[in-house]
Amino acid sequence: MSFRVLVLFPGEAATRIGLFTDDTDSMRREIRHDKDELSGFRTITGQWGHRLRAIEESLAAFGQAGDSPIDAVVSPVCPSLKLPGGIYAVNPGFLERAKRSAPHECPLDLGPVLAEALARPRNAVALAVTSSISSDELEPFSTVTGLPELSFGRATETLNIQAALRRFAGEAGLRVSGASVIVADLGENFLICSCSGGRVLDLSDSNERGPFSLSKSGSIPATRLVSMAYSGMWSIGDLANNVNVRGGLESYTGSDDLNDVIERYEDGDAFAGIVARNLAYQTAQEISAQATVLQGKVDAVILTGICAENALFIELVMERIRWIPGKKAVYPGEDDLRSMAYFAVSVLSGGGEAITLE
Repeated sequence: MSFRVLVLFPGEAATRIGLFTDDTDSMRREIRHDKDELSGFRTITGQWGHRLRAIEESLAAFGQAGDSPIDAVVSPVCPSLKLPGGIYAVNPGFLERAKRSAPHECPLDLGPVLAEALARPRNAVALAVTSSISSDELEPFSTVTGLPELSFGRATETLNIQAALRRFAGEAGLRVSGASVIVADLGENFLICSCSGGRVLDLSDSNERGPFSLSKSGSIPATRLVSMAYSGMWSIGDLANNVNVRGGLESYTGSDDLNDVIERYEDGDAFAGIVARNLAYQTAQEISAQATVLQGKVDAVILTGICAENALFIELVMERIRWIPGKKAVYPGEDDLRSMAYFAVSVLSGGGEAITLE
Protein backbone atom coordinates (compact mmCIF):
# COMPACT_ATOMS: atom_id res chain seq x y z
CA MET A 1 0.00 0.00 0.00
CA SER A 2 1.30 3.44 -0.95
CA PHE A 3 0.98 6.58 1.18
CA ARG A 4 0.89 10.21 0.13
CA VAL A 5 2.68 12.66 2.36
CA LEU A 6 2.84 16.45 2.27
CA VAL A 7 6.13 17.67 3.73
CA LEU A 8 6.90 21.24 4.73
CA PHE A 9 9.96 23.08 6.00
CA PRO A 10 9.62 26.74 7.07
CA GLY A 11 12.82 28.77 6.67
CA GLU A 12 13.77 32.38 7.33
CA ALA A 13 12.70 33.69 3.91
CA ALA A 14 10.98 30.69 2.30
CA THR A 15 8.77 27.72 3.05
CA ARG A 16 9.70 24.57 1.14
CA ILE A 17 7.02 21.99 0.48
CA GLY A 18 6.99 18.59 -1.20
CA LEU A 19 4.36 16.02 -2.08
CA PHE A 20 5.55 12.41 -1.88
CA THR A 21 4.09 9.03 -2.68
CA ASP A 22 6.17 6.89 -0.35
CA ASP A 23 9.69 8.20 -1.08
CA THR A 24 8.98 9.45 -4.62
CA ASP A 25 8.23 13.14 -4.96
CA SER A 26 5.66 14.40 -7.46
CA MET A 27 6.01 18.06 -6.52
CA ARG A 28 8.47 20.35 -4.77
CA ARG A 29 8.09 24.07 -4.34
CA GLU A 30 10.06 26.80 -2.63
CA ILE A 31 7.63 29.51 -1.61
CA ARG A 32 9.66 32.69 -1.24
CA HIS A 33 8.44 35.25 1.31
CA ASP A 34 9.31 38.93 1.06
CA LYS A 35 11.40 39.75 4.14
CA ASP A 36 9.93 43.23 4.45
CA GLU A 37 6.45 41.70 4.45
CA LEU A 38 7.47 39.15 7.10
CA SER A 39 9.02 41.90 9.22
CA GLY A 40 5.54 43.40 9.50
CA PHE A 41 4.59 40.57 11.87
CA ARG A 42 5.54 41.21 15.49
CA THR A 43 6.55 37.58 16.03
CA ILE A 44 7.53 34.65 13.85
CA THR A 45 4.57 32.64 15.12
CA GLY A 46 2.38 35.51 13.91
CA GLN A 47 3.38 34.62 10.36
CA TRP A 48 1.58 31.28 10.37
CA GLY A 49 -1.63 32.53 8.70
CA HIS A 50 0.35 34.26 5.96
CA ARG A 51 2.44 31.15 5.31
CA LEU A 52 -0.59 28.85 5.47
CA ARG A 53 -2.32 30.85 2.73
CA ALA A 54 0.83 30.74 0.60
CA ILE A 55 1.06 26.95 0.96
CA GLU A 56 -2.62 26.45 0.12
CA GLU A 57 -2.23 28.67 -2.95
CA SER A 58 0.78 26.66 -4.10
CA LEU A 59 -1.09 23.38 -3.63
CA ALA A 60 -4.08 24.75 -5.51
CA ALA A 61 -1.85 25.82 -8.39
CA PHE A 62 -0.51 22.27 -8.52
CA GLY A 63 -4.02 20.85 -8.38
CA GLN A 64 -3.61 19.31 -4.93
CA ALA A 65 -5.90 21.53 -2.86
CA GLY A 66 -8.01 18.59 -1.74
CA ASP A 67 -9.02 16.61 -4.81
CA SER A 68 -6.38 13.95 -4.07
CA PRO A 69 -6.11 12.32 -0.64
CA ILE A 70 -3.15 13.09 1.59
CA ASP A 71 -2.43 10.62 4.37
CA ALA A 72 -0.06 12.73 6.47
CA VAL A 73 1.42 16.19 6.75
CA VAL A 74 4.85 16.31 8.35
CA SER A 75 7.23 19.07 9.42
CA PRO A 76 10.45 19.32 11.42
CA VAL A 77 10.49 20.18 15.10
CA CYS A 78 12.36 23.30 16.17
CA PRO A 79 15.62 22.07 17.81
CA SER A 80 15.13 24.50 20.70
CA LEU A 81 12.32 22.23 21.92
CA LYS A 82 15.06 19.71 22.84
CA LEU A 83 12.97 16.60 22.28
CA PRO A 84 14.64 13.20 21.89
CA GLY A 85 15.04 12.11 18.28
CA GLY A 86 11.92 10.58 16.78
CA ILE A 87 8.64 11.33 15.06
CA TYR A 88 5.84 12.89 17.10
CA ALA A 89 2.08 13.09 16.74
CA VAL A 90 1.06 16.74 16.54
CA ASN A 91 -1.74 16.73 19.10
CA PRO A 92 -2.88 19.35 21.65
CA GLY A 93 -0.28 18.05 24.13
CA PHE A 94 2.51 18.52 21.62
CA LEU A 95 1.39 22.02 20.62
CA GLU A 96 1.08 23.07 24.26
CA ARG A 97 4.55 21.69 25.04
CA ALA A 98 5.97 23.59 22.07
CA LYS A 99 4.27 26.79 23.16
CA ARG A 100 5.67 26.51 26.71
CA SER A 101 9.13 25.21 25.96
CA ALA A 102 10.64 27.16 23.07
CA PRO A 103 13.04 29.71 24.60
CA HIS A 104 13.25 31.77 21.43
CA GLU A 105 11.41 31.92 18.13
CA CYS A 106 12.72 30.41 14.93
CA PRO A 107 10.85 29.64 11.69
CA LEU A 108 10.70 25.93 12.55
CA ASP A 109 8.36 26.85 15.42
CA LEU A 110 5.74 27.26 12.69
CA GLY A 111 6.19 23.74 11.30
CA PRO A 112 3.93 21.65 13.57
CA VAL A 113 1.29 24.40 13.70
CA LEU A 114 1.16 24.53 9.90
CA ALA A 115 1.17 20.73 9.67
CA GLU A 116 -1.86 20.51 11.98
CA ALA A 117 -3.72 23.26 10.09
CA LEU A 118 -3.09 21.56 6.73
CA ALA A 119 -3.87 18.04 7.98
CA ARG A 120 -7.15 18.78 9.76
CA PRO A 121 -9.35 19.63 6.71
CA ARG A 122 -7.81 16.73 4.79
CA ASN A 123 -8.47 14.14 7.51
CA ALA A 124 -4.74 13.47 7.46
CA VAL A 125 -2.31 12.72 10.29
CA ALA A 126 -0.15 15.63 11.48
CA LEU A 127 3.40 14.60 12.38
CA ALA A 128 6.62 16.34 13.42
CA VAL A 129 10.15 14.95 13.08
CA THR A 130 13.08 15.82 15.26
CA SER A 131 16.55 14.86 14.12
CA SER A 132 18.57 17.44 15.99
CA ILE A 133 22.07 17.47 17.44
CA SER A 134 22.68 19.20 20.77
CA SER A 135 25.77 19.70 22.90
CA ASP A 136 24.78 16.60 24.89
CA GLU A 137 25.59 14.41 21.86
CA LEU A 138 28.87 16.02 20.75
CA GLU A 139 32.36 15.26 22.00
CA PRO A 140 32.53 17.28 25.27
CA PHE A 141 35.70 19.15 24.32
CA SER A 142 34.09 20.35 21.08
CA THR A 143 31.61 22.48 23.03
CA VAL A 144 34.15 24.54 25.04
CA THR A 145 34.28 28.20 24.03
CA GLY A 146 36.82 29.89 26.30
CA LEU A 147 34.06 31.43 28.43
CA PRO A 148 32.53 29.06 31.02
CA GLU A 149 29.13 30.73 30.86
CA LEU A 150 28.81 29.91 27.15
CA SER A 151 29.23 26.71 25.17
CA PHE A 152 29.04 25.69 21.53
CA GLY A 153 26.54 23.17 20.28
CA ARG A 154 23.03 24.47 20.80
CA ALA A 155 20.46 22.16 19.25
CA THR A 156 20.62 22.16 15.45
CA GLU A 157 18.44 20.39 12.89
CA THR A 158 20.45 17.86 10.89
CA LEU A 159 17.90 16.17 8.64
CA ASN A 160 19.73 17.11 5.44
CA ILE A 161 23.08 16.04 6.88
CA GLN A 162 21.66 12.63 7.74
CA ALA A 163 20.08 12.32 4.28
CA ALA A 164 23.43 13.06 2.61
CA LEU A 165 25.25 10.64 4.92
CA ARG A 166 22.77 7.82 4.20
CA ARG A 167 23.08 8.46 0.46
CA PHE A 168 26.88 8.38 0.51
CA ALA A 169 26.99 5.24 2.66
CA GLY A 170 24.60 3.49 0.26
CA GLU A 171 26.62 4.47 -2.81
CA ALA A 172 29.93 3.51 -1.18
CA GLY A 173 28.66 0.21 0.20
CA LEU A 174 29.33 1.30 3.78
CA ARG A 175 27.26 1.27 6.92
CA VAL A 176 26.50 4.73 8.22
CA SER A 177 28.11 3.66 11.50
CA GLY A 178 31.25 2.66 9.62
CA ALA A 179 31.81 5.89 7.69
CA SER A 180 34.11 8.71 8.80
CA VAL A 181 33.01 11.73 6.80
CA ILE A 182 32.75 15.49 6.80
CA VAL A 183 29.37 16.83 5.70
CA ALA A 184 28.92 20.47 4.73
CA ASP A 185 25.22 21.34 4.51
CA LEU A 186 25.40 24.62 2.60
CA GLY A 187 21.84 25.86 2.74
CA GLU A 188 20.18 28.92 4.22
CA ASN A 189 22.24 28.11 7.29
CA PHE A 190 25.70 26.53 6.91
CA LEU A 191 26.20 23.39 9.03
CA ILE A 192 29.57 21.66 8.77
CA CYS A 193 30.23 18.55 10.81
CA SER A 194 32.51 15.56 11.28
CA CYS A 195 30.79 12.18 11.63
CA SER A 196 32.21 8.83 12.72
CA GLY A 197 30.74 5.69 14.23
CA GLY A 198 27.24 6.93 13.45
CA ARG A 199 27.74 10.04 15.62
CA VAL A 200 28.27 13.71 14.91
CA LEU A 201 31.50 14.44 16.78
CA ASP A 202 31.75 18.17 16.16
CA LEU A 203 29.58 20.68 14.35
CA SER A 204 29.73 24.34 13.42
CA ASP A 205 26.56 26.29 12.80
CA SER A 206 26.63 29.74 11.18
CA ASN A 207 24.18 30.86 13.85
CA GLU A 208 27.15 30.88 16.25
CA ARG A 209 30.47 29.87 14.65
CA GLY A 210 32.12 28.87 11.40
CA PRO A 211 31.64 30.55 8.01
CA PHE A 212 28.98 33.14 7.42
CA SER A 213 26.08 31.88 5.31
CA LEU A 214 23.40 33.39 3.12
CA SER A 215 21.88 35.45 5.95
CA LYS A 216 23.84 34.57 9.11
CA SER A 217 27.10 36.06 10.32
CA GLY A 218 28.97 32.95 11.50
CA SER A 219 32.05 33.67 13.62
CA ILE A 220 32.43 37.39 14.28
CA PRO A 221 34.79 39.42 16.55
CA ALA A 222 33.30 39.00 20.03
CA THR A 223 34.78 42.09 21.72
CA ARG A 224 33.62 44.36 18.91
CA LEU A 225 30.16 42.79 18.99
CA VAL A 226 29.97 43.59 22.72
CA SER A 227 30.96 47.19 21.94
CA MET A 228 28.22 47.37 19.30
CA ALA A 229 25.68 46.00 21.76
CA TYR A 230 26.43 48.75 24.29
CA SER A 231 26.91 51.60 21.83
CA GLY A 232 23.24 52.63 22.04
CA MET A 233 22.93 52.42 18.24
CA TRP A 234 21.01 49.14 18.18
CA SER A 235 18.27 47.50 20.20
CA ILE A 236 18.76 43.85 21.15
CA GLY A 237 16.25 42.86 18.49
CA ASP A 238 17.91 44.93 15.77
CA LEU A 239 21.36 43.58 16.57
CA ALA A 240 20.11 39.97 16.67
CA ASN A 241 18.39 40.59 13.34
CA ASN A 242 21.61 41.92 11.82
CA VAL A 243 23.54 38.87 13.02
CA ASN A 244 21.12 36.00 12.29
CA VAL A 245 18.50 37.22 9.81
CA ARG A 246 20.10 39.87 7.61
CA GLY A 247 23.75 39.01 8.16
CA GLY A 248 26.21 37.06 6.04
CA LEU A 249 25.97 37.28 2.26
CA GLU A 250 22.88 39.50 2.43
CA SER A 251 24.54 42.09 4.67
CA TYR A 252 27.33 42.62 2.11
CA THR A 253 25.42 42.36 -1.16
CA GLY A 254 21.76 43.01 -0.33
CA SER A 255 20.89 39.51 -1.60
CA ASP A 256 20.60 36.14 0.13
CA ASP A 257 20.67 34.38 -3.25
CA LEU A 258 24.14 32.96 -3.95
CA ASN A 259 23.33 32.42 -7.63
CA ASP A 260 22.51 36.12 -7.97
CA VAL A 261 25.80 37.16 -6.31
CA ILE A 262 27.84 34.70 -8.42
CA GLU A 263 26.14 36.02 -11.55
CA ARG A 264 27.17 39.56 -10.59
CA TYR A 265 30.72 38.29 -10.08
CA GLU A 266 30.78 36.70 -13.52
CA ASP A 267 29.43 39.95 -15.00
CA GLY A 268 32.42 41.83 -13.61
CA ASP A 269 31.24 43.01 -10.17
CA ALA A 270 34.54 42.88 -8.29
CA PHE A 271 32.99 43.34 -4.84
CA ALA A 272 30.49 40.50 -5.41
CA GLY A 273 33.50 38.37 -6.34
CA ILE A 274 35.33 39.24 -3.13
CA VAL A 275 32.31 38.26 -1.02
CA ALA A 276 31.61 35.04 -2.94
CA ARG A 277 35.26 33.97 -2.80
CA ASN A 278 35.44 34.76 0.90
CA LEU A 279 32.34 32.65 1.55
CA ALA A 280 34.06 29.75 -0.22
CA TYR A 281 37.31 30.45 1.67
CA GLN A 282 35.63 30.38 5.09
CA THR A 283 33.67 27.26 4.15
CA ALA A 284 36.85 25.45 3.13
CA GLN A 285 38.54 26.59 6.35
CA GLU A 286 35.82 24.98 8.47
CA ILE A 287 35.79 21.78 6.41
CA SER A 288 39.56 21.59 6.94
CA ALA A 289 39.11 22.14 10.67
CA GLN A 290 36.67 19.23 10.83
CA ALA A 291 39.32 17.03 9.16
CA THR A 292 41.44 17.51 12.29
CA VAL A 293 38.59 16.11 14.40
CA LEU A 294 38.83 12.90 12.37
CA GLN A 295 42.64 13.04 12.61
CA GLY A 296 42.86 13.04 8.84
CA LYS A 297 41.09 9.66 8.50
CA VAL A 298 38.37 10.83 6.12
CA ASP A 299 36.36 8.53 3.85
CA ALA A 300 34.65 11.45 2.14
CA VAL A 301 33.84 15.14 2.17
CA ILE A 302 30.19 15.61 1.22
CA LEU A 303 28.92 18.99 -0.01
CA THR A 304 25.15 19.35 -0.07
CA GLY A 305 22.45 22.02 0.26
CA ILE A 306 21.16 24.68 -2.12
CA CYS A 307 24.56 26.37 -2.47
CA ALA A 308 26.00 23.09 -3.76
CA GLU A 309 23.90 23.70 -6.88
CA ASN A 310 26.28 26.50 -7.92
CA ALA A 311 29.18 24.91 -9.81
CA LEU A 312 31.54 27.91 -9.54
CA PHE A 313 31.06 28.19 -5.78
CA ILE A 314 31.72 24.47 -5.33
CA GLU A 315 34.88 24.74 -7.45
CA LEU A 316 36.09 27.63 -5.26
CA VAL A 317 35.61 25.44 -2.19
CA MET A 318 37.18 22.39 -3.83
CA GLU A 319 40.33 24.35 -4.68
CA ARG A 320 41.13 24.48 -0.96
CA ILE A 321 40.03 21.04 0.24
CA ARG A 322 41.49 18.69 -2.38
CA TRP A 323 44.31 17.85 0.04
CA ILE A 324 41.86 16.15 2.42
CA PRO A 325 41.88 12.34 1.93
CA GLY A 326 38.82 10.49 0.70
CA LYS A 327 36.18 10.98 -1.94
CA LYS A 328 34.58 14.33 -2.70
CA ALA A 329 30.82 13.93 -3.15
CA VAL A 330 28.49 16.74 -4.21
CA TYR A 331 24.76 16.27 -3.65
CA PRO A 332 23.13 19.50 -4.87
CA GLY A 333 19.96 20.67 -3.22
CA GLU A 334 18.36 19.60 0.02
CA ASP A 335 16.82 16.21 0.65
CA ASP A 336 15.54 16.81 4.16
CA LEU A 337 12.02 16.74 2.69
CA ARG A 338 12.60 13.17 1.53
CA SER A 339 13.97 12.25 4.97
CA MET A 340 10.80 13.52 6.63
CA ALA A 341 8.61 11.70 4.11
CA TYR A 342 10.54 8.50 4.91
CA PHE A 343 9.85 8.89 8.64
CA ALA A 344 6.15 9.64 8.04
CA VAL A 345 5.67 6.62 5.79
CA SER A 346 7.34 4.40 8.39
CA VAL A 347 4.62 5.43 10.86
CA LEU A 348 1.76 5.14 8.35
CA SER A 349 2.89 1.66 7.26
CA GLY A 350 3.23 0.38 10.84
CA GLY A 351 7.02 0.24 10.71
CA GLY A 352 7.27 2.74 13.53
CA GLU A 353 5.09 4.50 16.04
CA ALA A 354 4.61 8.21 16.55
CA ILE A 355 5.46 9.47 20.02
CA THR A 356 2.48 11.06 21.78
CA LEU A 357 2.95 13.87 24.28
CA GLU A 358 0.22 14.29 26.86
